[in-house]
Amino acid sequence: MTLQAILDSINSQRENKAINLPGTLQNLTPEECIQVAQALATCPNLTSLDLSANNLGSLADLASGFAAALAESTSLTTLNFAKNYLGFLAEDAVGFAAGLATSKSLTTLNLSRNGFCLNLSSHGHGLLDEHSEAFTHAIASMARLTHLTIDERLIEYN
Repeated sequence: MTLQAILDSINSQRENKAINLPGTLQNLTPEECIQVAQALATCPNLTSLDLSANNLGSLADLASGFAAALAESTSLTTLNFAKNYLGFLAEDAVGFAAGLATSKSLTTLNLSRNGFCLNLSSHGHGLLDEHSEAFTHAIASMARLTHLTIDERLIEYN
């Protein structure tokens, strides 16, 4: 889909509580992805957003801007980033997590199947090994987060 087609789709769903865009951002540039995030953040009733399978791991140093734009939403509570190769962001994943951490409303975050391999166990080396601590601290700083799924592990906070 083109950027304009995606923005038109978002505009037509503007009042919806849920918007599902799996796989639709794959052919956009990182700058265009940020425009999409900014448009989504202005949807007044949006509580659930599915951005799975969009290869957002290619955002590189613009990942933090993309995440921060989404975090501007005051109504978004559930965000699905599954299957986006976010582990390939490496050091940029820390900025991505920090951008998300600015959200005042996000309670549920799905980061499964992104290749993070955050050394949650003693075996294997992951893509974020040297950045794991900073990444997990940024995610842990999310004020309202109660459910986090990361590489098939559901972590619930009380």
